[in-house]
Amino acid sequence: MIDSGNDDDAGRKILRACEAESLHVSLIANTHSNADHCGGNAFIQARTGLQDRGIETRIGIYRESRFVEPSFLWGGYPLPPLRNKFLLAKSSRVTDLLDAPCPVPGTGIHAFPLPGHFIGMVGFMTPDKVFFAADAVASPEILKKYSYYFVYDVAAHLTMLDALARIDADWIVPSHAEPARDAAPSSPQTRPRY
Repeated sequence: MIDSGNDDDAGRKILRACEAESLHVSLIANTHSNADHCGGNAFIQARTGLQDRGIETRIGIYRESRFVEPSFLWGGYPLPPLRNKFLLAKSSRVTDLLDAPCPVPGTGIHAFPLPGHFIGMVGFMTPDKVFFAADAVASPEILKKYSYYFVYDVAAHLTMLDALARIDADWIVPSHAEPARDAAPSSPQTRPRY
């Protein structure tokens, strides 16, 4: 499974959907340590017995401390408004740390670095050429809703976007946008402005 949603409710929904399709979760691979991508990990690990297997990039070890994301955003210990379920994932166990680009052991999936948005973010390419692009790109609706998009390293992000536009994938699956055949904006109006 790639990413687990924001919280226990997301984890519960994922497990119900898997059960309905007779699927079994054997691994959680997180694209990055933001709570909306790993917040369901602890719930899923507890329900499936996966406490002993959690793949993450090198930065993922920070996910074991739930205050990293809001502290990073604030620049210190987060104020109460930043200590919410959107920014504070429950701690979950990370067992395998990857140095992308690399294969994810035993899966046929490859991890690729996606620098820019957040520290240590990666994308995952499946054997059937579906690329999970994490938060590398966002939909126009997300950009309109939030007015701005958090980018940790703008130069790295722009370089990564150029590379992503040339990736050899049949489908690109962003975390907060509809799947698409490519990552390029469909019109000048949808191009991100920096």
